[in-house]
Amino acid sequence: MFWALYITSHTVTVMVCIGFWSTQYEPCIRETENNTTLAASFIDRNTSTGSREDCGVDFLSIHVHGINAVLVICDIVLSLVPFNALHFLYPCIFTLNYVVFSGIYYAANGTNESGDPYIYSILNYAENPVMSSVAAILLVFLPAAMYVIPLLVACARDRVYQWMTERCNTFIEATESETTRHK
Repeated sequence: MFWALYITSHTVTVMVCIGFWSTQYEPCIRETENNTTLAASFIDRNTSTGSREDCGVDFLSIHVHGINAVLVICDIVLSLVPFNALHFLYPCIFTLNYVVFSGIYYAANGTNESGDPYIYSILNYAENPVMSSVAAILLVFLPAAMYVIPLLVACARDRVYQWMTERCNTFIEATESETTRHK
């Protein structure tokens, strides 16, 4: 059970990070007298309305959709939990459940924190049912592709571990043979 949850959480975290920053985040476009610039500013939820005029991203989004992914990659590197190529099924099953939940949430008139009838705008079944349906289908199969990222990180970690182990063993053997030779 641990393995399935570990694989799922790490794969989905990477997927959510990439998905949020590529589909939900809208950078600022500020026009000045001389030129138009693209800027990323930050919204303080305590002092700002969070409206489009504020033009930015709040620290909660950065933490949930950015720092979290960095910590997950660090966890994969520092742990020795094995990743198997067939384990991509666990995150796919999880996202299938999430898509079913989002459909039920919409049908039950659930709203997000802003009162909109969706959790994420990409799953807004009311305004754009075709796009939302395509996104829902992609959400079910996308973890299979996203699983490649933690899998490659784990493979690189395993190679480095193997290389370091061989180097240490060679050093230990050389030290032991040197010690026995001087006796």
